[in-house]
Amino acid sequence: MNRKILYYPSIKISDPRWLRNALLYWDEVSSIIPKDYNDKVFEELSPEINYLIEEKQFTITNPETLIQMSDYNTEFIEFKNEFIQTINFFLQEGHIKRIQQGTKTIPIHQDKTSIELIDFLKDNNLIIENFNDNFYSFEEKTGLIYMSLIAKYLSFIDKNHTVIATDRIEYESLNFKKASEGNSFSIISCNLTNILPTPKENVPFEKIIDFKRNRKDNLLHFRKTLLDFEKSISKTTNVTELKEIAIQFKEDIQVGINDIKALHKDYNMEWVSKSLKSLISTKTSVASIGGILLNEPITGLVATGVNSGIELSTAYIEAKNKTRVKEREASFSYLYKAQQEGIII
Repeated sequence: MNRKILYYPSIKISDPRWLRNALLYWDEVSSIIPKDYNDKVFEELSPEINYLIEEKQFTITNPETLIQMSDYNTEFIEFKNEFIQTINFFLQEGHIKRIQQGTKTIPIHQDKTSIELIDFLKDNNLIIENFNDNFYSFEEKTGLIYMSLIAKYLSFIDKNHTVIATDRIEYESLNFKKASEGNSFSIISCNLTNILPTPKENVPFEKIIDFKRNRKDNLLHFRKTLLDFEKSISKTTNVTELKEIAIQFKEDIQVGINDIKALHKDYNMEWVSKSLKSLISTKTSVASIGGILLNEPITGLVATGVNSGIELSTAYIEAKNKTRVKEREASFSYLYKAQQEGIII
């Protein structure tokens, strides 16, 4: 079973740094791209993505996997309900504007949604039907919300170990809304600041794939360090254990990063240090903690004057995610934080 990372909310992965980071640390990278009845994609793919598909590094996730489920299917019912509730809330708060002349829209094929949802969007003037090309024009934010929620539910039903990831914090917050203690469950947010070695955006994919294949054992060991850390957090039952695990991880990750750094130099591959946030369910009671649980700096990984470290913080997210998220013994969502250019090592 492959470990797959599914990008959202848009079809195209516009940030080359995100793609290179994901390519290096996951078996497969994917995004949601609709297909027609002949299994051809509606969206024209870039030469780079076609190359990654040929090399079995990139897969297409078809939204029909979810959309064509029966109306009696639990996942599809929950998806529809969450989408309608979210759009209604955004309309009431004024975060979404009904379509007018000049409103930005994004195309979504008519076969990639349900009649019930189309009727709901038409009633709220959030969609335009284009009869000539079988596409609907969704109001931009509505369309991105739609794709974000599809990504979450597709990850729930995928036979692979699939996690969703984005480089836009507002859509991560949409999928996993913070909530009060009473109607929620506790999670640990793990922030790895300026830690993950990532090839620079000018490094060609061919070189990254060659590195990935020839240094597979080193990368698997590094990835195992990350996964073991996440699994340990998910299984802990008290704060003392959490802190001990974090301190041990700090020591392990320093060794792993130095190893990856040396390998990059052998390959003459330029790289930068990037940040990543992951959300992890936990058995630890965090009701009395709140805020920052641990903030552990790491020295010697990046250039002088740049902070690098591990931060664990507690939060509550809406209870509707609990059943599926609690089944994960590792992260169920990643946020690639690319607001900084990173530091060349």
